[in-house]
Amino acid sequence: MSDPLSIAASVAGLVSLGLQATEYLVKCYQDCRHRHADLAKTAAKLEELIQSLETLNEVIKSRKWRAGDEHILTTIESSISSSGHHP
Repeated sequence: MSDPLSIAASVAGLVSLGLQATEYLVKCYQDCRHRHADLAKTAAKLEELIQSLETLNEVIKSRKWRAGDEHILTTIESSISSSGHHP
């Protein structure tokens, strides 16, 4: 059975990476926003994603993880990992 703290650290690392990548994309799309209306919509959606990832990151960092919580962290980690792999 995995240590909940190490799983939480792994998930927190993924969330942090997601935040950094999304913030970079928001800046990029904001810089190009005037070129196309779709880019403005994409930038707005990415800003919403940042808010969600920041909330998730705070919950992961502040929660008191128990031994039976591995499935929560595994589900989050799996969801984040699979969201980057579109067929």
